[in-house]
Amino acid sequence: MITADGATLVIAESMGGCLTAFDRSPDGTLSGRRQWAALPEGFAPDGMCLCADNTIWVANALGAEFARVAEGGDILERISTATGLGSFACMLGDEDRTTLYMVTAATSDQVKAQEKRTGCIETARTTVPGAGLP
Repeated sequence: MITADGATLVIAESMGGCLTAFDRSPDGTLSGRRQWAALPEGFAPDGMCLCADNTIWVANALGAEFARVAEGGDILERISTATGLGSFACMLGDEDRTTLYMVTAATSDQVKAQEKRTGCIETARTTVPGAGLP
């Protein structure tokens, strides 16, 4: 995910349990690697999107939840999936960018996912609009 000013790239280290940031130059060169947020045990960050207040909505690939995280790791909000399925990606959208679109499925295993076809998109309204790319 790239911040609205284009100056920072944040990635999810799913098995590392953290979000990592890099400074991003205009030509796309990365430098200044640093931990943006350490997440609690049992939280494997996956797909994410940026909010206008520089917090991040992130999917927990090990659970049926999405969390809005502040830099440093404080979890400000949590949304459980309505279906109880695993969480894998999210994006803020609609005209006001306050609808959180959440991609959920029973599994991320490619073969099992193709067999079961349980994937869906759930939505929830939020108070902080989206920003940045994507």
